[in-house]
Amino acid sequence: MSTPQKPDKATDHTWIAVFITHNLPEAHIVLGRLRAHDIPAMLHQEAGATALGITYGNLGEIKILVSPADLDNAAALLADESAPHLEANNDPVQLIWQEDAQEE
Repeated sequence: MSTPQKPDKATDHTWIAVFITHNLPEAHIVLGRLRAHDIPAMLHQEAGATALGITYGNLGEIKILVSPADLDNAAALLADESAPHLEANNDPVQLIWQEDAQEE
């Protein structure tokens, strides 16, 4: 029987959570920001949570995972306060169908 060997960096498949949220759109925005800066990242959510629609607690967590080698760069990027902040726009929206607009 051989003893297990510790994987080297080239074959190490360890991922570390750099960001945790309960909001799927927010998770995709963070994932896109990391990937835009050439930091490999992936989303992880417990399979049961998605199937049951759970959005709170541990099962509702959506984790953004990065490799240990990229953790410092990813954390620094996400902590960067100079990134543009988008203000919420809660203005009312009125939809007008093309047929309705032609009748007026």
